[in-house]
Amino acid sequence: MKRVSNKSHPKRPRLNEGLLIVSAKDAYSATGTESKERLMHAIGLSLFNSHEEAKLKKEESKLKGPRKGDRSARSQRKGPKVKSQRRKKKFGRK
Repeated sequence: MKRVSNKSHPKRPRLNEGLLIVSAKDAYSATGTESKERLMHAIGLSLFNSHEEAKLKKEESKLKGPRKGDRSARSQRKGPKVKSQRRKKKFGRK
């Protein structure tokens, strides 16, 4: 297995994501598959699962709200909307 850092994808040239090179023999043994199709399926499933976990973690942190000491984030929160009891006056009324 070989890792190349500071390598970018052609469609994402500004992101230096890196590149991971794995031999076919090592990939088949790590995933426990025997065909290329099953290997690609196993890789896709693991990437999908990691993406879903990250998304759930982000949603949970968003629901928690800002931390107790984070004044700038707390000041940006909007309070619950409360409708006023009085009716609004129409324009042009005296």
